[in-house]
Amino acid sequence: MDKKAINTVHSMRSYAFCAAHPGAQIVEEYSAGDMVCCECGTVVGDRIIDAKSEWRTFGNSDKGGNAADPSRVGVAQDANDTELASLGQSRLAGADDDPSQRWQGRTAMTGAERSRHHAFKEMERMGAQLNLKGDFVATAKNFYKRIDETKALKSRSRDAIAAACIFLSCRELKNARTIKEISDVTAVPKKDVAKMIKLAMQSLGTVNAPTVGDDLVSRFAGRLNMLFEARRAAIHVAREAERSGHLTGRKPDTIAAASIYLVVALANLDISLFDLSRVSGVADSTIMTSYKIMLPHKDALLPADFQAMLDRKAAEKKVKKEEPL
Repeated sequence: MDKKAINTVHSMRSYAFCAAHPGAQIVEEYSAGDMVCCECGTVVGDRIIDAKSEWRTFGNSDKGGNAADPSRVGVAQDANDTELASLGQSRLAGADDDPSQRWQGRTAMTGAERSRHHAFKEMERMGAQLNLKGDFVATAKNFYKRIDETKALKSRSRDAIAAACIFLSCRELKNARTIKEISDVTAVPKKDVAKMIKLAMQSLGTVNAPTVGDDLVSRFAGRLNMLFEARRAAIHVAREAERSGHLTGRKPDTIAAASIYLVVALANLDISLFDLSRVSGVADSTIMTSYKIMLPHKDALLPADFQAMLDRKAAEKKVKKEEPL
């Protein structure tokens, strides 16, 4: 018999004994609730009630999720959701099979906590659709929590604030997403997302405008299969255009797309305006307008070795044409 599954109950000796072995030790087997003779294994009593304290949990421990710690009530705390985790709210989604557990969890939250919980779930969903790692969602949750604590945007749309936090998180961690990309994974229109980003920046005390960064240009250029030299030139153009202020007031994705188109047009690359508009999400007319603004300043915007790159590519193309078939 498994020694871990049994325990001696001395108080039961007065009325539980084995007829074949009157002096044998009587033990209780908890798995079956029986009193068993330690010598021959005869059951001398059954339906024994365990009088010890009963552990309670409102999570998924009864389904095997927390079996290693039966005394636990709730779930492990999340650094970005401390108050909600202490109430066990992150387990609500797993309590669908038990309405009483779900209702008890809901009544344990205040309205503000419930709103924050749903916003966190929405950001997790958006992060999954945008293929963002956990750090991005965690940073977005931290932004949302700081905004929520200030009460500055109390009357605003919860989903719009969550979308703005995802956008600012991507920018903070140097992996920017466009407003259109954020809007595509949520029900909030682009205009409302852009407006909420400005309000969120004010609430967070962030006064710097969103920067283009190398990531937007690199992502657009990568989707277009641009050559490395052309991609590097487009990044340089975007940096200079932002620094010089030629496209002040334009959105980051517009600056990135226009910078790529400037390089494509001057280098005569086989990339159409339609394809660039498709991968960047910027209208072709908007790209062309920004391109025309940048074109007169091309010498100041392009890298110093850009002309050398064009001459080298032209020479390579000429050699290929002269090669015999």
